[in-house]
Amino acid sequence: MAENTDLLVKDIDWLVTVDPERQIIRDAAIAVLDGKITAIGKSADIAKAHRAKQEISGRQMVVTPGFVDCHLHSSFHLSRGLADEANAQSFLFERMYPYEAALEGEDVEVSATLAASELLRHGVTCFVDPGNYHPDSCVKGVTSTGIRMFVSRSSFDLTKSVMGILPERMIENTETALERAGAVLEKYSRTDNPRLAATASFRGLNNATDELILGLKSLADKY
Repeated sequence: MAENTDLLVKDIDWLVTVDPERQIIRDAAIAVLDGKITAIGKSADIAKAHRAKQEISGRQMVVTPGFVDCHLHSSFHLSRGLADEANAQSFLFERMYPYEAALEGEDVEVSATLAASELLRHGVTCFVDPGNYHPDSCVKGVTSTGIRMFVSRSSFDLTKSVMGILPERMIENTETALERAGAVLEKYSRTDNPRLAATASFRGLNNATDELILGLKSLADKY
C-alpha cells in the first residue's frame, strides 16, 4: 500500500547522497513529509511506494545535500564591483570598511535578504555570517527567506593596524565590543527558530587585541 507524502521529486538524473557509502543514484526520487526527507531510491520504486500531494520533475538535474557557506558577510552583498581590482589593504581600508561604516539597518536588511535568496538559488542552505554592525536587521532579512544562518556582530578593538585605520563609526574599545557581541549571543543563541543560531566573531588579527579574542572565546564557550 502506498504511503502518503507531501512531496515527491522524481526522475532525478543524478542524486548525490553523500551518505556513508557515497551512493550516487541515477534516475532517482526523493519523498518528503513534514519538511523531512523520508525516502530516497530509484524513481520507479519511490513513486510506486508513495502517494504525493505534489510532484516535481528532477529531469536533467543533479540533486545534492544543501551546501554550507562558512564565511559570507551578507551586509557586503550590495557592494559588488566596489573593489574587484583592489589589493588586500585597499580592499578593506579604502573600500569595504568605509562602505560598511556608512550602512544603516535598512541597508543591511535589504543586502542580507538578497544574499540569502541568491545562496538558496544556488543550493546553499546554511551560512555563517562573520559579522556586521546591524545584526537585528540582518536576522530580519535572512529569516524571511527560510535559510539557516549563524549571526554575529563585528568585533574590533584596535583603531589602527599596519594595514590602515578604521572608520570612526567602527571604532570601539574592548569592553564595548565584548558587551555588544555578548548581547547578540544572548538574543539569538537560544531561540525558537531552529534555523537561527549565533556565534562570536572578531574581524581580523590586525585589529583585535588578545583580550578581545580571548573574551570572545569565553562568550562562545558560555553560549
